[in-house]
Amino acid sequence: MPIKYRALLRPEPGVEGGGERKYYASLVLGDEVTVDLLVKQIEKFCTLTRPDIVAVIAALESVVEYELCQSRLVRFDRLGTLYPRIHSTGVLLEEDVNDSLIVSRGIRYRPGQSLTNALANAELKKIKLLEL
Repeated sequence: MPIKYRALLRPEPGVEGGGERKYYASLVLGDEVTVDLLVKQIEKFCTLTRPDIVAVIAALESVVEYELCQSRLVRFDRLGTLYPRIHSTGVLLEEDVNDSLIVSRGIRYRPGQSLTNALANAELKKIKLLEL
């Protein structure tokens, strides 16, 4: 199944009134893939039963959460790497750095080479909005 996109007219960034409007390719997302659907698909590729797969996914979620909260990178070989990130405000003196300066926390994802290659080689299909 191809990656779908459509033409989207956008204003020129930073120009009051929009400036010259141009068309850009814009990704059209498909339906959400739930854990239930993933479990059904995984069942086709291995000998694990549905309860086993659900248990492994639930355990994986818990372990990944724990490891990220320990400031660790979680590498899924071909899938990619998850790692924690923080943003803080700056101060002039090193001794003034403390956790009250941290303004946001999050998780970064760096895709693995396998996923990067898959997307680079994926078929593309331009659609009209009516085809959704």
